[in-house]
Amino acid sequence: MTNAARWLPIVAGALVLVAQPAAAAERTCEVAETAGEATLTHDGTRSDAQVGADLAPSDLLRTGSSGRIDVACSDGTRVTLGPDTEINLGSLVGEQDQNGSIGMSLHRGIARFLAPVRTWGTFNVFGPVAVASVRSTEWIMETPKQGTNVFVLDGVVAVQSKRGDNVQLSPTYGVDVAADGTMGEPKKWGAKRVADVLARLGLQ
Repeated sequence: MTNAARWLPIVAGALVLVAQPAAAAERTCEVAETAGEATLTHDGTRSDAQVGADLAPSDLLRTGSSGRIDVACSDGTRVTLGPDTEINLGSLVGEQDQNGSIGMSLHRGIARFLAPVRTWGTFNVFGPVAVASVRSTEWIMETPKQGTNVFVLDGVVAVQSKRGDNVQLSPTYGVDVAADGTMGEPKKWGAKRVADVLARLGLQ
């Protein structure tokens, strides 16, 4: 067998490998911090949320009256839960794709979302009566009296109520959506209100 004949199978194999599409990057997330009562429900099983625990798509996180959970993801995205909060992570954990989407559901409570790097096409957080759609930013959502309030710390957030009303919020502005879906006027939140929500999240 000639040297050329010996190399042919190897070269052919290398060409096949080169032709394979690169594997899509995965966004992984884990529990970075906890305080007080904090639980994780995975595949229907509920347990205490442990620091370092790997999270999976659609995992459910809950906190009690003195609880707090901080979630850190590999692309720099962070989600901070305050007390009395319940959130479904939806598609936060999974493939990073500029044409893909992240969808999460805040059932109750208060959460801060930080998304400094865009590794997705759309990022939506659904509250009881409104959805917040973002690009690369930092914002807070809370659900008082079955309504949905959104406040922007950085960037721009589009909010749509279940009635179809839309508004775009810039930094220091927030909007309150009542339980029936009625959207209030966007307003610049006062220093005390901002300090209160940050304190509830343990960010002050």
